[in-house]
Amino acid sequence: MGCNYYLQAQDPCPCCKRPYAQLHIGKQSSGWEFLFATYPEANIVSVADWKREMEGKTIIDEYGVEVSHEVFWEIVELSHSGKSLASNPQFHGDAHYYEYRDTEGYRMSSYHDFS
Repeated sequence: MGCNYYLQAQDPCPCCKRPYAQLHIGKQSSGWEFLFATYPEANIVSVADWKREMEGKTIIDEYGVEVSHEVFWEIVELSHSGKSLASNPQFHGDAHYYEYRDTEGYRMSSYHDFS
């Protein structure tokens, strides 16, 4: 079982309550280390970049539930054991999907459609 997390840069529309576009932060899967999405075009390629991008913004899970920054980073740190099937770097048969570790050792992925 896993859960995807998203960064909500703006509050939902006050009229219709529809959420604005969200950035997929990454996914936590049971037994696996948290996997972060990357956005090179937005200069988000490491956990340090995500921390900077998240400042003052809301994190929500795939069910639309708001997750505090404290709880989110606790989830990430609890899974950050360094013991996953990801190596550094690693290709997955698709030149557009590239997985690596940032300078702090966190898993990063250029593939955004993981669920």
